[in-house]
Formats: sequence, C-alpha cells, structure tokens
Amino acid sequence: MGGNAFISHSPPLSTPRMPLHIYKQVLTRVLAILHQHFLRAASPIEAPGKADYGDIDVLVFSPLAAAYDQSVTPKLKVVESIAQGLGAIAWIAGPKSQAMNFAIPWPQESLPSTLTASQNDAEKQGRNAVPDPIPAAEKFIQLDLHILATSHELDWHLFHDAHGDLCSILGSTIRRFGLTVNHTGMHLRIPSIEAHDRKKSLVFLTSSPTSTLHFLGLDAERWWHPFGSRQEMFEYAAGCRLFSVKAESEIEEEPERVDGGVHVSSDMIIDTSINDRSRDQIPKKKLKSSERQRLLKRPTFRAWMEEFLPSHLPPASDPNSLLTRDQIRAEAFSTFGPAVQHAYNTREKVFLLDKNRDDIWQNAIKENVPGTLDPQILWQGEKPKAAERDRDGFLDSKEVSAFVRANWEEAARLGMLWQREKAVEGMKAKIEKKRRAAEATKERMERSGGEEEGKVYVHSAVRG
Repeated sequence: MGGNAFISHSPPLSTPRMPLHIYKQVLTRVLAILHQHFLRAASPIEAPGKADYGDIDVLVFSPLAAAYDQSVTPKLKVVESIAQGLGAIAWIAGPKSQAMNFAIPWPQESLPSTLTASQNDAEKQGRNAVPDPIPAAEKFIQLDLHILATSHELDWHLFHDAHGDLCSILGSTIRRFGLTVNHTGMHLRIPSIEAHDRKKSLVFLTSSPTSTLHFLGLDAERWWHPFGSRQEMFEYAAGCRLFSVKAESEIEEEPERVDGGVHVSSDMIIDTSINDRSRDQIPKKKLKSSERQRLLKRPTFRAWMEEFLPSHLPPASDPNSLLTRDQIRAEAFSTFGPAVQHAYNTREKVFLLDKNRDDIWQNAIKENVPGTLDPQILWQGEKPKAAERDRDGFLDSKEVSAFVRANWEEAARLGMLWQREKAVEGMKAKIEKKRRAAEATKERMERSGGEEEGKVYVHSAVRG
C-alpha cells in the first residue's frame, strides 16, 4: 500500500508503493531542492532489506527566506512555494503543527547501474511482488514534509524514526522498566498515575539521542549508519542492557484500555512459538494495543516478536532478568539529575493527594450518608480527628468513614439548625436593610424642608 493522503483528492490521485530505485532517485532530487530553501533537510535512515516504500518522509529546519518561514508567512503560502519548487501537482497544508503532503509526478523508471547487487535484488523482489500496470503519467509519489522548530528537534526526529521499527522494538523491551521513548524524548513513567492517565504519568528525561542510547547501553555511533540486514538490526537491539526475553508471568501487566471501540486487556497476548519448539518453552509477551496493531501491519516488528525472540531464550543466569523497575528509576534519577527526581516526586504527590480527596468523598463520605439526605445541609462544628491530615497531607480513609458513620445523623441535625439560623439571620438582615432605607428617605425629606411632604397631587380626571 502506498501513501493515502490524496485518496480524497478530486480526482483521487494514485500514489502506489515505490521500488527502491525510484525512491532513491526522487529522495535525492527532493533533498537537493529543499537544501536551496532550508538550512537542514534530511530523511530518516530506512529499515534494512526494504524493497519498496509507501511514501517519502523529509524533515527540514531553518528556512533561508521569508517565503518558506511559517513565523512570518501563512502556512498555505509556504506550502505553495515549496510545491512550486518540487513541481508538485497537488498538496495538503494541514494544521500548523502537522506535516505537509505533496503529490510529485512519478519519474520515468529505469534501473540505475549504480545500485549494488543486494539493492538490485531488493528492487527485483519489489517489482516481482507488486506488479504495477499504471503508467508513470498516471501515478504520483507522496512526500510528507515536516518543518521542525529547532535543529535539536530535527535530530531527535531523525533518531526516533530511523531504521523503521527499531524504536518500537526497543520500546517493547524497555516498557516493563517504566521507560517510554516517543516523538518528544525519553520519559520515565510514574506507576501510580500510569493506570489512570498514561500521558500525565510521563516524566521527561532527555531528548538527546546520544544520552538515550548510552542509558540503554547501546552504541550511539552505530545508530547513525544503516544496518546491512534485519538480523543485524535485531542483534543490535538485543544489545540493549535491558533486553531479556521474559516469561509470561514476569511481564508487566498492561491495564485494560479501549482500542478503536474494542476493550483490550493484558490477557490478549502473542504466542511467539515457532517451528518445533514446545509451547512450554516459548515466552509469551504481553503487548500494548499499539504493539498488537504494529504486529499485524509491520513485518519487521512481527519478525522480531515471532522469530528473533523465541530463538534467543535467556540462560537461567541472565543478569538482565534481575534488574527491576525501581533500580532503573533510581539510575534515571542519578543520571539525569535532581530536577527529574523533584518533578517525579512532585507530580506523584499532587496526583495522590487529589486521588485521596476523591476517594474520601466517594468511599468514605458518599457511601456512608443516605442518598435521601438534603444536599443543601452543610456541616458545621469542631474539627474532628478524622479531618486531620498526616504530615504528607493525606486523610485517613478509615478514620473518615468511621466518623461519618457515627456522626452523620447528628451532623445533619446540627446542619439543619444552622440552616435555620442562617435563614433567620437573612430575614433580619432584610428587615434592617428596609429600616435603613426608610431612615435615609426621611433624612432627605427633612433636608429639603418638607417640600415633598407638602405637595398635593391631583388626579387628571378632576383637574380644572
């Protein structure tokens, strides 16, 4: 399947998958053009052994002229300028923070003599696997262009998107240690928050590719060069210091969540058994919903899960199996500085205090007070022991529950009395307000010499 950004174009444009030589030819031309208008233009390193491509992804930074600068020129105008330079026949600007899509004419196909033997083989495999009867004049290439705000951000995107599914593979390895690598950086997840709000559980560690790779125990220099084969890339990923093929019972539970309207939970696992290995010998790995989707759609990720992992069962003395999430968290605090630990502890405490307050209300108060009780009744009186917080600011749910069960009737009676007292006070206040208003009127009349009082008003019907 090729790019799909122009399916809704009128008329729809065909953007089929590109064989290797077409991809390289167009990418080289596109980068040359974009380098004329941006300080940096680059494309992430592709996955090894890839025979065809659905689209072309390019990242750019620092426009060299105002016509390409979204800070001074509307995005639609910027897109039009880029499209003109690329010779695109259609384009989609999209929201400001999202990629621009261009439909570029398909070049005349010819197999360059500069391709290596392995590249020629991949090209032939791509052609044989996907016969394409569409003439070049009737098909196009989808280019997705991302304009990044900083050079550092561009570096991170080049890192994160390199080698196809490699970051996803590493993500499935480091997840059980509370680490997440996404499009903004590497993060540490707070377990107490994670089950309720995964996004809020993320504490930022770094957006440096080098720091990330060093923390994972991987060769940072090697990352920036293509892998010769899928197996070579898998061996590199297995060099992560956190890599260990875990048995099913040892894998971190994934909380139930909604995926496309369907509830999926941690018991939806992938059986990685292959060939003649017995099912009892093969580890089962629990996957997130996104990983399950990737398993179905991404052959490289599937090969990692179903072929590489089963063939790399750890020895009984595997040192990586002894590492814990708590240890990795302590290492992260030590490596990335006290600010990380402070952010982690502060966010967790705020969350737990909010949760404690909600739990007290839901479980200790509402469950122990009859639903027929007038909600307008307010509680009044001395502060009981149950209302005292500990040194960390938390209320004791058991103390509150016991107090509410023992005192809700008396509290309701006192609350009703207090409401009545407030009502009486309110009536008195209104009477006093009217009295003051009457006195003010009397004073005005006295100051005017009684003129107002001496006036006689005659009905119009009796006026002469």
